Amino acid sequence: MKNIILFLLFPLLLLFVIGIVFVQLKGNRNKDNVSSLSHITHTQIQPSQIPTSSQQNTNEINLTISTPQSGISVDSDTIVVAGSTEPGSSVIVNDKEMIASKNGGFSVTIPLDEGENYISVVTYNEAGGVSQQELLVTRAVVGL
Repeated sequence: MKNIILFLLFPLLLLFVIGIVFVQLKGNRNKDNVSSLSHITHTQIQPSQIPTSSQQNTNEINLTISTPQSGISVDSDTIVVAGSTEPGSSVIVNDKEMIASKNGGFSVTIPLDEGENYISVVTYNEAGGVSQQELLVTRAVVGL
């Protein structure tokens, strides 16, 4: 019985000792890293160097959803999502991707589950412009 207990405890004791050595080595290495960072200089950022929210949104492009209106309830198991954006830009409606037409229009039929359906519409162009809108459409639950 004692041999079995020693046999089971020895690996645990060995792991404990290895863990202590590892922690000590890691602690010494971090101390060396801290002292090696003493040559870093600090630069103060002026408020004029921080971009404002209007500067950060310069890549937003036009996205208008003409149908459906968010918050509507329907009985159908599909719905047409249509709108307009920048001509030739990519449009993703949930998991369906398409290219906006020459006049910027897009249209796609999306399946609806019973209950609440969240529809995400994202458009982006080659210049890095991006816009996104979220819609909520509720499909009536059958039998209630």
